[in-house]
Formats: sequence, C-alpha cells, structure tokens
Amino acid sequence: MKPRLALVATGILVLGLTVQSAAAAPVLGGARAAAGSSAIATADGTTPKQPAERVVPEPKPMPISTQAIGGGYVFVPIDPYRSFDSRLLGPLPGGYVDRFSVLTDLSGVQRIPDDAVAVTYNLTVTETMGSGFAAIYPIDIDWPGNSSINWTAPGTTVANGGTVAIGNFLNVIGGVEVYVGPDLASVGTHYLIDITGYYV
Repeated sequence: MKPRLALVATGILVLGLTVQSAAAAPVLGGARAAAGSSAIATADGTTPKQPAERVVPEPKPMPISTQAIGGGYVFVPIDPYRSFDSRLLGPLPGGYVDRFSVLTDLSGVQRIPDDAVAVTYNLTVTETMGSGFAAIYPIDIDWPGNSSINWTAPGTTVANGGTVAIGNFLNVIGGVEVYVGPDLASVGTHYLIDITGYYV
C-alpha cells in the first residue's frame, strides 16, 4: 500500500472550528504526514480548504443508523459553489480516497446547514491519467462499488451530475469520499466538485 500525504490548512473556519496553525497531520492506516507542508494560497490570496486526509481506503465500522435520501426530505436549490478542487493539492491517484466536508466552499465558509442529509453536485474530472473512474459516496461507509464518472483516455475533461448522501466520520462533518480507480499506478486525475443543492 502506498502512503499518502495530508495537509491541515491555516485559519480556516470549518463547521465552526478554526484550525489554529498549519501543520502536518497524521493520516489513517499508518500513512506518513507531509514534512514541512504549508497551506496553499489561491489567486485572490485566500487560503483554500484542504481535505481532512488522503489515504488508501480502509474498512469503517458500521454506522449506528443511516438516513435514506427519500421519504419526506425537502430539496433546497442554491447558487452553486465549489467545494473541492484537487488542483490545490495534487491529482488523486488510483486506489486512494479524498475525505472532506461538502458543507463549505473553498475558502472555508459554510454554505449549507449541518442538518443536510444529502447534496446534489457536479463532478468534473480533468487532466486525467490512463483510463479509469471516480466515485463519490458518503464518508461514513466503505466504497460501495459505484462509479460516478468515467474516462477512457489521458488528458480528458468530462463532467457528470448526481446526488450523494453525506455523513460524519472522525472530525469531518457533512462529508463525502472520492475514490479513484482502478488501483493502478498509471491511473489518476484532478477533479472539481460544485454543490448545487441539498436535502433536509
């Protein structure tokens, strides 16, 4: 298994908690923290949100309860916002996952409430490597075997929309995981996630 680096950003308000300092953070599965890492500034000088961790996926404990999206939930359309852009961190290699909250935008500002149970999204992959797929799914479950978007050649840019339930795992609230497969060194991609609405 290949270790993956993790970054903790500086001074970002994430779900009401401010990260006090930029530091390397350990990741699950014995992966090594980034040495001497620092936050990355966007073009307008703000500090972007970074994922909680980027790791080889591991089995999670069964959640105590799982809420379905259907059955009385109300859809709330919103002005779209960008929740994640891997170009601020690096391409996601095949066999790894990113874990992060979709409640906030890239600057760390919370855009949808904590009681949201699912979001609608637009997922774009770009600068692809090899032939592969990306899957988005709730953070509190293992990869269920789905594919949210596929590409068949390197250098591809393609987008797809969908709906995904969100969950809580460790210190991430309202989170998802994005998995890139297959687990091959020749596969990977940059990706962007824009949130277009939510269910409560």
